[in-house]
Amino acid sequence: MAARFEEPLVATGRTSAEENAALLAAVKAYEARETADDFAALHSFLTDYPRSNWRIALLTNLGLLITTTDARTSVPLAGWMNLRQAG
Repeated sequence: MAARFEEPLVATGRTSAEENAALLAAVKAYEARETADDFAALHSFLTDYPRSNWRIALLTNLGLLITTTDARTSVPLAGWMNLRQAG
């Protein structure tokens, strides 16, 4: 899963099987997106699992995606700001 992002997805603590399955589904949906700046699947995971130990890794990668895509959405920027507040 980590090869799809600039930085590896590394949890900062324990995660549940349900949470891991939801993350995998979100990553698969992200890969199937039709536009480069569609981060809805990842954003939905972060909304559904606000205390996820995957959060920092996902927010880091969303922030980095801002610089590598012509993002026309506020979702990655909001993710980057959340990372700064969380970290």
